[in-house]
Amino acid sequence: MPLSNIIKEVANKLVGRRLFYVCRDVERAEGLDFHQPGIYIITNKNSYSSKLAKRFKNIILIDNPRPLDTRELLTRKKTLSLLKKGDFVLVFKNNIYIEELCADHGWALLNPSAKFCNEVEEKISQVRWLGPLASHLPSHRIDLCANLVWKGKPFIVQFNRSHTGLGTILVESKKQLQEIREKFPRRDVRVTEYIKGPLFTNNNVVWGNRVFVGNISYQITGLKPFTDMPFATIGNDWSMPRKILTEEQAAQYKKIAIEVGERLASQGWKGLYGIDAVIDEAGGQVYLVEVNARQPASASFESQLQELAMAKAAPKKRLGGLMKPRPAATTFQAHVAALLDVPPDDYRLQAITNGAQIVQRVTLNIDELEIPRIKAVQSFNIIMYQNVKLGTDLIRVQSESGLMEKHNIFNEVGMSILVGIISAHKNMIWNRPRAGVILIKDDKILLMKRNKYGNEYFAMPGGTVEPNENFRVTAMRETKEETNLDFEIDESKKIIAIASPRREHYFFGKNISGKEFLGGPEQARNNPNNSYQLEWVEVEKLGQTHLLPETLKAKLIKRISTGFPRT
Repeated sequence: MPLSNIIKEVANKLVGRRLFYVCRDVERAEGLDFHQPGIYIITNKNSYSSKLAKRFKNIILIDNPRPLDTRELLTRKKTLSLLKKGDFVLVFKNNIYIEELCADHGWALLNPSAKFCNEVEEKISQVRWLGPLASHLPSHRIDLCANLVWKGKPFIVQFNRSHTGLGTILVESKKQLQEIREKFPRRDVRVTEYIKGPLFTNNNVVWGNRVFVGNISYQITGLKPFTDMPFATIGNDWSMPRKILTEEQAAQYKKIAIEVGERLASQGWKGLYGIDAVIDEAGGQVYLVEVNARQPASASFESQLQELAMAKAAPKKRLGGLMKPRPAATTFQAHVAALLDVPPDDYRLQAITNGAQIVQRVTLNIDELEIPRIKAVQSFNIIMYQNVKLGTDLIRVQSESGLMEKHNIFNEVGMSILVGIISAHKNMIWNRPRAGVILIKDDKILLMKRNKYGNEYFAMPGGTVEPNENFRVTAMRETKEETNLDFEIDESKKIIAIASPRREHYFFGKNISGKEFLGGPEQARNNPNNSYQLEWVEVEKLGQTHLLPETLKAKLIKRISTGFPRT
């Protein structure tokens, strides 16, 4: 069966009818086939959606001073004039108000019922709904806040309804617990054993009589400065599971996903659902954290990554001809097909092993961000939001490669995003050209040890090129300012130049004298979340250090290996 058949089959289901995906943010719908006849997107007008609407004429924009939610979008005059009785409506997340609107106007809402979604998703009713599958959860109970007692060990408290981590609290002290008890004495809570370890999530589809288990991604959670909330999900990395999960853990995760899907299917569920799980770093056990009974937020970008993987895939050869693979579908394609009752036949979900996204949320201390400067980053897809409410999305950065090196630690790509976000806070252009000086003395090289929001690495002393400066002037000025050392540029040695993602020039120094100590802006802004420390590292151990950028490290090691004279 050719790959394009799923699109054709969805189109056949829409003959004589139309499907309108209505969503606050257009990227929630980006997994849809924008070019497909009969499918339309209704969303808020902003810079990003306007850019897409120029390419895809089936994107309908609603212009309003503030972003409208889904229910409000459905009540606009423009929407009401477009939708006709019998049209299909699909939304990111259903609620009873949307159901009432669709019923009043005769629109066929495809989403499963809001009541069912809430029963599965809300923290307390979820435990009851899981039934025997609640054994996959960490040790837990439902209780009143007033009954909670501090026993000297951290635990998790969850209120029934929560969003972006705001309803999940890690209780770490008797005083903290007392405050919660006094504030919400009569509220039911889910009390759960605190399992320390990495979180994972995936998007699955109940399609016909089958459960399709999607790609597992590492859940980027609670990292500063992206969020103030320790349990807020801020991104996904599809490259991480193969670095962290053992085969046994991956199999255990998929088993839980299938069992949850089968339970949903037995009660009439169709389409997307997600599960979150945590891996106990002490014993390696996989525990279910929660179930998302709706289109998970990561499904649209996962589908875009799947489309890229499909485009790159080639048929595998076998003896006597070509091996005909099972037809692949993106997660979003499978979701729409399931809701329209397209038979699943022998489809599979397209596998991906790379790609990531991360969200800067609105935080207590966030500064005004310069949108044009953020857009200066060329390597990523960047989406800006107009939100001001605490915890909501402010910037979404999407990458075709992973962002994480290991649990809670960014790789070089992730660090470039982190630098970009911090620079944007300070209204600086993060990818401005940079210059520095390589100082080697007594077989040791002077590096700047950095700890940036928990991410430790080394960098070369130096800084960004100011207007009307050249690389050499910047290198001298910045390195002197940061290190307090006296030195000269060694004109006999060629500079090390890096062209991507920003131009960087590093000069070799000579006649080094004085006592190094941190100075300049680095000393002034040195703090536990963003620290600077000068450190002499033995040249022979340079290969073992986490020196960024990696291109500089590789070139420097190669130059040193040639045995040029050292100061």
